Amino acid sequence: MPEARASGTSVTGDGAGESSSASDAVPEGVDSRSGEGPVQEVEPYPQAAYIPPPPLEIDAGYLEGAPSLDYAGGGAPADHAPDPSAQDPGVFGTVRAIKPVACEEDQAAAVAAEFFEDDDDDGEWSMPEFHTTRVLPREKRMYIVMITPEVAPTAKVGGLGDVVQGLGRELMNRGHAVEIVAPMYSCMRYDTIHDLHEAHAELWSPRFDRWQAEKVYQGWVEGLKCDFITGGIYTNRPSIYGFDDDLYRFAFFCRQALEFLFKTGRRPDIIHCHDWTTGLVPAMLWDIYEKLGWNNSRVVYTIHNNECQGLCDFGDKLLGMVGLDIRNYLRPDRMQDDSRPNCINMMKAGIVHSNFVTTVSPTYAGELKTVVGGRGLQNTITRNAAKVGGVLNGLDYEAWNPQTDSKLAARYSIGDDFFGKYRNKTALREWLGLWESWKPIVSVVTRLTHQKGLDLIKRAIFSSIEEQAQFVLLGSAPDPKVNADFLRLQNGLKDNHDVNLYIGYHEDLSRLIYAGSDIFLVPSLYEPCGLTQMIALRYGTVPVVRETGGLVDTVFDLENSGKGLNNANGFTFRDPTPESLDYGLKRAIRLWFDNPPAFNRLARNGMRYNYSWKNPAKDYENIYNYIKA
Repeated sequence: MPEARASGTSVTGDGAGESSSASDAVPEGVDSRSGEGPVQEVEPYPQAAYIPPPPLEIDAGYLEGAPSLDYAGGGAPADHAPDPSAQDPGVFGTVRAIKPVACEEDQAAAVAAEFFEDDDDDGEWSMPEFHTTRVLPREKRMYIVMITPEVAPTAKVGGLGDVVQGLGRELMNRGHAVEIVAPMYSCMRYDTIHDLHEAHAELWSPRFDRWQAEKVYQGWVEGLKCDFITGGIYTNRPSIYGFDDDLYRFAFFCRQALEFLFKTGRRPDIIHCHDWTTGLVPAMLWDIYEKLGWNNSRVVYTIHNNECQGLCDFGDKLLGMVGLDIRNYLRPDRMQDDSRPNCINMMKAGIVHSNFVTTVSPTYAGELKTVVGGRGLQNTITRNAAKVGGVLNGLDYEAWNPQTDSKLAARYSIGDDFFGKYRNKTALREWLGLWESWKPIVSVVTRLTHQKGLDLIKRAIFSSIEEQAQFVLLGSAPDPKVNADFLRLQNGLKDNHDVNLYIGYHEDLSRLIYAGSDIFLVPSLYEPCGLTQMIALRYGTVPVVRETGGLVDTVFDLENSGKGLNNANGFTFRDPTPESLDYGLKRAIRLWFDNPPAFNRLARNGMRYNYSWKNPAKDYENIYNYIKA
């Protein structure tokens, strides 16, 4: 392994051959995750023009308890799938309502203008400019290769794919050469790849006791050069994650990625690896390829979420598959899991053998050193603290821009046209059948998983009703039981025209919610970074968040942050309890009613904050320069 320059130490050990004889059988019940988090599936098909699906018909038996589902993967049964040819304007999983009164067009904007016209900064603010293209001197340009299981929008499950795409594009804009190496899944959105062609006909890589040949295809995704490596049975799958042999699949990909770089003469200045799936890359680079003369590359390893760590109880077979010797790695200072001595930890491998480790927010970096936040890795993080840092993720400010978003009823900015935001509020109410009234709209857009604070979301529905606010939820769960639970709740609230629970997901509706709601709630139990609160800020919607991870790094409480009305941008609460949630949420609702000019200032403050990729790219650029010096 190259010298760990952040800590001033290096790791040494015995070498291993390039291949090792081992059984090709895949053991049952492979544990590729340390937690029990649900698995998300990537949508393999392009998004067609929106045709609203019909409302979900719910029978009484379905609502009595969790449904009996005899299908694989948690997908919706055929009789519940929306008909793509339908023209009915209903909403999947939503009880539609008819407005009781006819309102004048843009009434909300008119009333808002009456309250907000005394804003002393009205018309003087402008949206910041975020384009960062520049020309670097040749000696400062770097060749950066990102090895990743995801790249948005081609292969995306969560925020990891967005980070790779957003960071990669910003680094490229700053003058660096950026290349992405990812698996070529059969479920990818091939319509998002430009000029896809075969670039390498036979990439031979070791797999157990034989060498296996695959192909490499090259194309452009959102302006980024991407190399997609086929993996035979390992990538011919209906989704990216969630299989018993995930450990084998991604270990094989790690070796393939390095073989591709090595055999094609690519010698990047920086190899940037992402999450547990690429944790073996820095170990193999040091153990195998450095001995073959490849010693000029430095490795940055990013932890996006340590709930999944790549734990393996059959490390001899897994490492032998890719040419590593278990005897060199089943050690406390290498890959041996801190709490399971007979188990190797792929995420720990990435932490120990890389030159620098980043997390997706500064607060999350600190949380990883605690017992609760570390999830068994806290001792490893603490021992390697000298080379661990947090870099807040960015948001694609071109993709998320209320001035140019074609999905909105009205476009707006931080300036004189800010009140166009309230035309979106009217449009949102019309779409979801909410009553038109002088009330704030509280919204949640999320995956319905344990991490996101399901009980707190339910509490927020009734707290909002109690405070005379309206509530909108857009989300779905990989777990059918969770969906059923929220469908029962939805059915119980079907006669309340101040509430709409949309159990499903739709991109167009999500954008209208960001623009049309007043308050955006993120009550996560933990959140390494979070993007939804950044989107809400970008669209002038005041966030209410729990103080954890990237949420506390981006949202600053009006009363408790010390920033005052001129610089605060939302509300926060500390504990994952109903009482703490009410403290944050009810303060936001009451401010909307009691002091509209102050609430308006918070909303516009949020739009002034720069959470684009500009600053994170600078931070990564500094890290790259630091470890290659």
